[in-house]
Amino acid sequence: MNTLHLAKYVTAAGAAKALYRHFIELAAEKGLGTAGITLMNPAESEAWGSGKFWRVIWEGSGLPEWGVCLSMNDDGLDGTLTALGVYYDYESTDRRWYLEPYYSFDVVFVTT
Repeated sequence: MNTLHLAKYVTAAGAAKALYRHFIELAAEKGLGTAGITLMNPAESEAWGSGKFWRVIWEGSGLPEWGVCLSMNDDGLDGTLTALGVYYDYESTDRRWYLEPYYSFDVVFVTT
C-alpha cells in the first residue's frame, strides 16, 4: 500500500479526489466493500445539508474515527492513519484548504 500525502495537493478538489481514489484502492486491496465510500462535490454536499465543501465519506467498512484522526493528523491509539496509509500535514502553508471532520467517518475540505 502506498502512503497518500494529502498536503501535496494545492486544491481541495484534487485532495478530495485523491483521498477517495486511495480509499477505493485500499478497500479493494483489503477485500472490503466500497459501498460506504463516497465522494461529494460542493453542490452535492450542500444539497445533503453538510455545507458547500468537497467531502469524502467512508462509513461501514472503514476504521472508526478516521475522519477525526486524519483532520488532526493523529494516528490514534490504534494506528488509524498508518492503517489507512494517509498523511495530512495540517501545518502546511502551500495549499488552499484544510480538513475538518463532519462526523467521525468523513471529512470536509474547507477552502481558505
